Amino acid sequence: MAKRKKKKGSKILSTIIALLILIVGGYFAKDEILPTSYEIPEGNMAVHFLDVGQGDSTLFMTEDGVVLVDASVSDAGPTIVEYLKKQGVSKIDYFILTHPDADHIGGAMDVLNAFTIENVIMPNKSHTSNTYKSLVARIDELGINVIMGESGGVYNVGDMEMTILAPVKGVEYSDNNNWSIVHMVRFGNVKILMTGDASKESENILLSTYTSAQLKADLLKVGHHGSSSSTTANFLKAVDPDYAVISCGLDNEYGHPHTEVVNRLENAGVTIRVTKDEGAIVYMTDGTTLTAGQ
Repeated sequence: MAKRKKKKGSKILSTIIALLILIVGGYFAKDEILPTSYEIPEGNMAVHFLDVGQGDSTLFMTEDGVVLVDASVSDAGPTIVEYLKKQGVSKIDYFILTHPDADHIGGAMDVLNAFTIENVIMPNKSHTSNTYKSLVARIDELGINVIMGESGGVYNVGDMEMTILAPVKGVEYSDNNNWSIVHMVRFGNVKILMTGDASKESENILLSTYTSAQLKADLLKVGHHGSSSSTTANFLKAVDPDYAVISCGLDNEYGHPHTEVVNRLENAGVTIRVTKDEGAIVYMTDGTTLTAGQ
């Protein structure tokens, strides 16, 4: 008896089912690698670079309190709120909004409405957008203490110390990006440099204002989502990080991170991690070593 041939439609259906299994399996595998919440060991600090698309949002947590830096675009607001709640956050000691662009303050309204905020730190740079105007009005309505972010400001949450390096007092910057709050987070001997969207202009001013020892960091949050407008060779040489994190969106229209920046980091021997590839990126530190969260 001749063997019956399988129908073409059956082959197509089998292929589709196999692909679905791979996709779903991959999804759950990623969830297992990246837990939804992290326990902070006693005497440690955790830093979470959230997966918020083409924007920035970074969470610092210690036993003593919480700092949130930026809140990405408006669509990311609910994601940020959910993520913070899964980490057990109910109060934010300092909410740093590095500059008034929509991809850094867009989700801030959701954060303001979901948590008790003790202090907001912003640069002395306004914006004409409705997003910015509504945000400022809501901060005022809630009676939150507003601190002008400028060089020389030092703020502590337990053993975590934040020192603002830029905007430098007395300097008039050319655009919103260069007004970005650049600050060094120190926990014990470990230092993390947060740069917002600071570009070449701001980096050059930092280089002329501070020594390499003052700019040196273990981890660099790469400026402007990995754009070639930031992370100049001289600035990278001064910071001399072991690790770098780039926050940007999958298939973003800007092509971030730009190849020249990635090459520059790789040539400097820096370990690079990118949110669009990995999702949320977590590091832990006991003040002596910096390790990737498991």
